[in-house]
Amino acid sequence: MKRVPISECPAGPWLDAAVAQARGSLVFSQPDFGRWFVASSIDAFHMGMRSGEFIETDSSGPMDFCYKLPRYSIDIAAAWELVEELKMRCGYDPEGGDPFAFVSEGTHTWMSFAETVPLAVARAYLWVKGVTEVEIPE
Repeated sequence: MKRVPISECPAGPWLDAAVAQARGSLVFSQPDFGRWFVASSIDAFHMGMRSGEFIETDSSGPMDFCYKLPRYSIDIAAAWELVEELKMRCGYDPEGGDPFAFVSEGTHTWMSFAETVPLAVARAYLWVKGVTEVEIPE
């Protein structure tokens, strides 16, 4: 594994996992099988795996969940959750046409340009959350 700066991290499950962790979820992976999951707890993960189904319950307490890792850096619908959470702005640069995302909070502005809007959104989200690097396979 190697650590790469957010600005160089490619779209895919490693970046998506970093976003899910920054959102407070636990991430469980079986990369050899291409399977990635997010869960609210280890118990929720095991319950989802035992049943063979993805779960979402709110029985007498906080909601438990276990489901496939959202593809934040690839799928605009998944990325849109991040846009709404941080009141982010995103789109295409009118001059160069490059996809971008930015967030302003007080005197700070985080801006990301990337090959796609979802990738720009995922990177900007991580910067706002203080994540500067992601571990990816060599």
